[in-house]
Amino acid sequence: MFRCAAAVLDARVYLVAGTSWGKEISLVERCDGRGWEEVEPLSLARSGCAAAVTGGHLYVVGGFARGDSLRLFERFDGSKWTQLRPTLTGRWSCAAVGLQGSIYLCGGYNGGVPLDSVDRYDPRFGWWERVATLPTPRKRIAALAREDTLYIMGGFDGSQTTSVSEQLVLPSKKWKTSELPVATEWGAAVRVLR
Repeated sequence: MFRCAAAVLDARVYLVAGTSWGKEISLVERCDGRGWEEVEPLSLARSGCAAAVTGGHLYVVGGFARGDSLRLFERFDGSKWTQLRPTLTGRWSCAAVGLQGSIYLCGGYNGGVPLDSVDRYDPRFGWWERVATLPTPRKRIAALAREDTLYIMGGFDGSQTTSVSEQLVLPSKKWKTSELPVATEWGAAVRVLR
């Protein structure tokens, strides 16, 4: 699989959608450390979506299918998928992360230029809101969260692969910027262990 999304829920790794042999797929698989099993597939085959976990649920957002950037947003409860309120902007090649009970959707691409938006979904109310503007618009990024900070790393800014790492401190909504040791794109798999 290529351009798939990955997330960890209940000590299981989930791989979601992507491209296989040049075709977008809806396949969802999970691994408990002993082996892989297929679970309920997504409602629509897609590639370049993002996955995140919060509140004991797996969320999958955006992607690319049939020539379009998607606004699709779905939640997996362990056995079935539920479609939720669509995102504010269709996008793929973005990053999503769960933080403080919400899902944050960062950057990406919609067929024009790399996006600069950071949007938040609050499951308690079921709505999306724009919370920040990325100082460096980009796609093919990685994101992670720790305590009250959202980290957005690497990616492609429309002309080059970047080594920029930007951190959004949520209480103040202020950005800090640093440089990675090397420029990276096409995301990364990261999990902070405590």
